[in-house]
Amino acid sequence: MNNILVSIIIPVYNGADFLRENIESVLRQTYQCLEIIYICDGCTDSTEGILNEYREDRRLKIIRNSINKGAACSRNFGLEYANGQWLIFLDADDIFEPNMIEAMLDKAQRENADICCCYYNYLDDDSKVNYKIMNWVPQLLIKSYPVMEVKKEENYLFQIGGNSPWDKLIHRDILRIDGAEIRFQNIPNANDVYFSMASLMQADRIVFVDKILLHYRKSCGKRSLSSQRNKRHNYYLEAMDAVYEFLERNKQDHGQLKISFYNKLLKELRDIQYGMNTEVYEKMIDELRAVYWEKWMMDKLQQKHMNSEMNWKLYELLRDNNEDIDSAAIQSDAIVKFISSFGDKKIALWGAGGAGKSVLNMLAKRGKSIDYVIDMDQRKWEKEIDGCRIYSYEMIKDKVEVIIVPNPVWYEDIVYVLREENKEVYSLMKEIEFSNI
Repeated sequence: MNNILVSIIIPVYNGADFLRENIESVLRQTYQCLEIIYICDGCTDSTEGILNEYREDRRLKIIRNSINKGAACSRNFGLEYANGQWLIFLDADDIFEPNMIEAMLDKAQRENADICCCYYNYLDDDSKVNYKIMNWVPQLLIKSYPVMEVKKEENYLFQIGGNSPWDKLIHRDILRIDGAEIRFQNIPNANDVYFSMASLMQADRIVFVDKILLHYRKSCGKRSLSSQRNKRHNYYLEAMDAVYEFLERNKQDHGQLKISFYNKLLKELRDIQYGMNTEVYEKMIDELRAVYWEKWMMDKLQQKHMNSEMNWKLYELLRDNNEDIDSAAIQSDAIVKFISSFGDKKIALWGAGGAGKSVLNMLAKRGKSIDYVIDMDQRKWEKEIDGCRIYSYEMIKDKVEVIIVPNPVWYEDIVYVLREENKEVYSLMKEIEFSNI
């Protein structure tokens, strides 16, 4: 394994603030057989000078764009220069665990996989806090987790993989098709959707390293992408159209991939609404109906194709040309329906953080409440959120029958803590996002 070349491709535009930390976390990798390609994308700050400080390391290559061409073009340039058998595309302000490449390559080699995915957390510039982020969907859906046999589980391929390239180590062979290579779309926003989804379709086996190996910085520059999303409504639709055309050209006999495509589209249309202004979102929905609805054969969908009732509800609104699309209301309805299904049982919500507060706020707006709120933070005990008092588990364990975990990141931990307790424990996101699986 030590002689297998891995190419790390990192575009950077005016990234001087965090670049040294980024470079050093790459150079410190325990796996040494690396080709490290930085694309200096028309930088006007001290980025190029910082890169030059590390040129003594022969693994480091610097490519210069005379003008800023964007992340997609820069990644494609890096791909043209790359010689590695394995590839990974990283961001220039993120930080990587020293064993990131070694752990991912070892897992991929041992499992004969084409793609290896890792977990990550968020590093917030403002609060300086690391937020644990774990993709809970693979563990929920993949029968043979941490290995996914793609042909056997195509109906939720796009639910497990995600759009980002920076959490995936990819074998270069799967990018080659019909004499060409899969490339990033040259659009300002959502330019990694096509590349990531096409790569997933080309894989036979996908494997997961069940560890946080990457720290994703929630910097001002990344947050500014939301403003790009608000300037033009159709970037995401362009990306999904490229995915659909790839699917039609290369995977016509894989009907379950289309089911996964539709569910991903509907889920992300719900999510996008939260970060997009109303006018732009309405234009996107209008274009979906006018340009893509018939092309993508969406009129043929049935409720049995949906992962969740929420996706089906949005589909009905789109199909019926209903202008009153409210993703928050769709989610609130699903949460209320799930909680109401327990009847008179005493219910506790475990977690008074952001996810818990959001759920309690939704319930309060519907005139609903929950019996108890549990949190491990002693400072929160006896306080209230939307009329619901917060307790430790020990305070109310003899009263509660059902425990609902709003943040899926902590679900497995809480199940483990309560393994000897006679309680019903549910992941809220699992129950509402995959209610039909």
